[in-house]
Amino acid sequence: MKLKDEYTQLLSMYRHRWNLKDNGDPMVTHSSVLQPMVWDGNNVILKIALINEEKQGNQLMVQWNGHGAAKVLLHDDNSILLEQLSGETALFQMAQNGEDDQATKILCDVARHLHSVESSAKLVLSPLKQWFNELFKAEEKDKALFSESASIARNLLESQINSTVLHGDLHHQNVLYSKEKGWLAIDPKGLYGENTYEFANLFCNPDHHVALIPGRLERLLDIVCNQTGIDRDRMLQWIVAYSALSASWSIQDGMDAALALSINAQALKLLS
Repeated sequence: MKLKDEYTQLLSMYRHRWNLKDNGDPMVTHSSVLQPMVWDGNNVILKIALINEEKQGNQLMVQWNGHGAAKVLLHDDNSILLEQLSGETALFQMAQNGEDDQATKILCDVARHLHSVESSAKLVLSPLKQWFNELFKAEEKDKALFSESASIARNLLESQINSTVLHGDLHHQNVLYSKEKGWLAIDPKGLYGENTYEFANLFCNPDHHVALIPGRLERLLDIVCNQTGIDRDRMLQWIVAYSALSASWSIQDGMDAALALSINAQALKLLS
C-alpha cells in the first residue's frame, strides 16, 4: 500500500516514540490509520486518529481502561496503542451460523459493562441531539420518507432517561474475543445520551441476510428487553429513530439504504 507522506511520517514518529516494530500492512480510512505492531514482545495495534470523532473514541478507550473494551497500553492526544485481540471467535460468523441470539446476548453484556464505567469530567463526548442532525437535514429534503421517524427521534431526544457514556457504534464487528478476558469492544464513537440508543444498532446488523430474516426483529426485541430491562415500546422507538438516522447516512454517502429502511418500516409497524 502506498501511503501518503504525512501518514508515513506519523507512523515513523510513533515507531521511534514508542519503540514499535511493524507486524503487518497498514490500513487507512477517512478517519484513522491502523498499523499492526510489536511492542515489548506483544502484538498490538497502533491507531492514529485523523478526525476529532476518532480522537474522542480513542480517549474513551483510555477511560474504559480495559473494562469491557480492549486495553490501551500507551496513548497521547491523537493516538492509542491497543492490545491486539485474536478475533478467532467472531460475532459476525456466530450470527450467520445460527447463533444470532447468543451473539445478541453477548453484545448486551458488553454494553452493560461499558455503561457501568463512571465518566471523567475531562472526557469530550458528542450529545445524541447533535448526533441526529443528519436525520433532521434529511427530513427537510424528503419529508415523506423521514418525517414520522424524525418526529419520534425528537420526542426521544427531549425525554431521555438513563443517560450515560455510549460506545455509539456497538455491533458485531466492533466486539472481539480475547481468550484471557472474553468479549471486548473496540472503535467507539464517544457519545452521551440515553442508554437505549446503544442497542438500536444491533437490529440493523450484522448484514442484510441476517437482519431481514422474517421474525428476527421481534425475536431480538424480546432478547434485548429481557437482557436490559428496557421497555419494549421505548426500544422500538429508538430502533425507528436509529434506523432512519442510518438510512440518512447511507443516502448522504450515496450508498444503499434498503436495509435500514426495511428495519425502520418493521419497527414503525410494530409501534402502530
